[in-house]
Amino acid sequence: MLALFLSVVGLTTCTSAFPSVKFGTQQEEADGEALSTPPRLLQVKVAFVGDHGVDPRTTGRVFRMIKDEGCEALFSLGDLDYQDNPKLFVDFMDEHLGPTFPVLPAIGNHDVARFHDYGGYYDVLVERMKRTPQLECTGEFGVNLSCRFRRNRAPGTDLHLVVSGVGSFKDDHAGFIRDMFSDAVEGTWGEDESDDEGITMKGKKNGGKNGKKAKQVGEEGGDGDDESTSGTPWRICIWHKNQRMFQIGKKEDETGYGTYEQCREAGAIVATAHEHTYSRTFAMSSFATQTVDPTQPRDKSSLTIRPGSTFAFVSGLGGDSVRKWNPMMRYKPWWAAVAAKDNGARAGALMCTFNYGGDATKAHCYMKDISGRVYDDFIVTRDYSPKP
Repeated sequence: MLALFLSVVGLTTCTSAFPSVKFGTQQEEADGEALSTPPRLLQVKVAFVGDHGVDPRTTGRVFRMIKDEGCEALFSLGDLDYQDNPKLFVDFMDEHLGPTFPVLPAIGNHDVARFHDYGGYYDVLVERMKRTPQLECTGEFGVNLSCRFRRNRAPGTDLHLVVSGVGSFKDDHAGFIRDMFSDAVEGTWGEDESDDEGITMKGKKNGGKNGKKAKQVGEEGGDGDDESTSGTPWRICIWHKNQRMFQIGKKEDETGYGTYEQCREAGAIVATAHEHTYSRTFAMSSFATQTVDPTQPRDKSSLTIRPGSTFAFVSGLGGDSVRKWNPMMRYKPWWAAVAAKDNGARAGALMCTFNYGGDATKAHCYMKDISGRVYDDFIVTRDYSPKP
């Protein structure tokens, strides 16, 4: 399967010559400008939601709400149109979001059948992502993809997303997440070392296998010895399916805990869908054993993410349907917030402003439905200092 590569100057596949992107040179220029950047320009607001459909009364309103709320990108959590009609979904997105609005999709179980067909989801979504210069990605779209969303060049204000096909396509998903976040710190994404195999980050080949490993922050001779959280991208994991304990409906175990745990080890937010409800955990110190981080209060309005502790959410109210919760799952002690048919939820999305108020350690997130009701509202603080 062809691997996907996006850059600030376009998108191509590993069979074509890669555009040259010199992160080191551009970053040095940006560093000098960052001190005078107004705080409002450091903020990056994005939406997370999946299980869309193409009903203008629900999905269309969710898309318009995302734009009206000031979001600059949609990170789709999979299950797109439910009609095996890729062009229909892209046309629908273009109508309601605009043809150049950035969308980075994960692949859901309802997208698999026509993913690799001629004119299938792979073809049309890759073509659409050519319009998105804010994305820089490497890997295999639909399987293991590592991306940065960069609205500006100020250090530490971008988002590093690993988009996984866990539960849908292929394997080695946990290993890919581990590899991408082990090197994805400021100072290790230097000049491209591209070759005909598509190596576009230091030591990384498309498909997620390690080559030469870039030096880590704090290692002798590393580029980022003096870096702190403020110089490190936000870390986010995206995939479609769930483990049974981390949804409030009737889904079963479909991913394994390996991906959850690798994201937690990196302090990366875990974004999923699949179940047509909304739910968010407190900070977790283990997903595999369903352990809420004992070092943090169970505060529904704020939490801290750090290596070894993060939260997961399900945002599956994209417009296809709204389901009731399963009482056996809804009342588990790790839930900080839930929304379903039982408490009146309609289609909606989780929206987050990263670098909130110009502070690169803060994010403000809220889940809002198309009626205007807010079901969750919280502040995330990140601390990406190495674990003691």
